[in-house]
This record gives sequence, structure tokens and C-alpha cells, in this order.
Amino acid sequence: MRFKGEIVDVGFGNLFSWYFRFFGLMLVLGGGVGLTINPLLGILFILIGIVLITGKSGTIINRSAKTYREYMSFIFIKTGEELSFSGIEKIFINPGQEKLKIHTAHTNSSQTFTNEIFNAYLKFDSGEKIQLLKRKDKEKLINELKQLSEFLNTPLIDNT
Repeated sequence: MRFKGEIVDVGFGNLFSWYFRFFGLMLVLGGGVGLTINPLLGILFILIGIVLITGKSGTIINRSAKTYREYMSFIFIKTGEELSFSGIEKIFINPGQEKLKIHTAHTNSSQTFTNEIFNAYLKFDSGEKIQLLKRKDKEKLINELKQLSEFLNTPLIDNT
């Protein structure tokens, strides 16, 4: 979370899983080596790899202009439509679960892993809700949201 004057940038996280980011790193390294063999293909691999590595999402809130923008960022260029709001009702936290099902290659069996997570949402006066953050550690999430709550002058409600 970055504060800059009247604007706060709440970064949600990476758009791609670590598998794709690792693949992007391999593309960058392979493209660097490939520049000597085929420069055009090497540059293409590097660009695709950088897009995979730098893909992020988040929300920018301007409290003085009363606007927000949910964005996706590739190569540090943020895209997204800027929308206005009349007021912010609250910031709230809800519990949730993430499930990951992993299949083994040889036995065709699977294992499901379940993690408890905490989702933070921002609710506007119009009733619209946007997801701000998602964390496994509730205390870290609350500490981050306290700063945002003070900045936006809105209550923080824990529904867990």
C-alpha cells in the first residue's frame, strides 16, 4: 500500500501464479541467450517474459477527487477505467477458503489442500463493493487496513 498525497495505491498482487512468473523468467533468460542466434525471436521472448513477471493488479483511490480505478499493470503501465464515488461506507474483512487440488502424475490420485484466507473489501455508499486485499495472516491484514481506514476516514469492520 503506497500513499502519495491524496492518493493511495492498494496493490492486490500478482496476476500470474509463480509457475507462469518462473516461466517468464526462463523466457527472459532464454531470450537473452537467443539474441545472438535470432535477435527478433530473442526480443519477443524477453518481452513476453517481462509481461509475465510484471503482471500485477490493484486499486488506486483518490480521496479528494472521489475517484477510484481498479487496474491491471503490465511492464509497469497501469490500465483501467477511472470511476467516481459519492462516499465510502466501510472497509470490511470476511473469512474465506482457498482450495488447491494437486494430481500426481503416475497414480492418477489427487490431494486437496485447503487454506483459510481473509478478504478485505471496500463498500461505497452506492452499495458497490470492490475487493482490496487478500491475506492468510489476519493480523497483518488488519494492520495494513488500519492505515487505509484512517486515510479514508471510514470504519474498519471485522466479520470473522
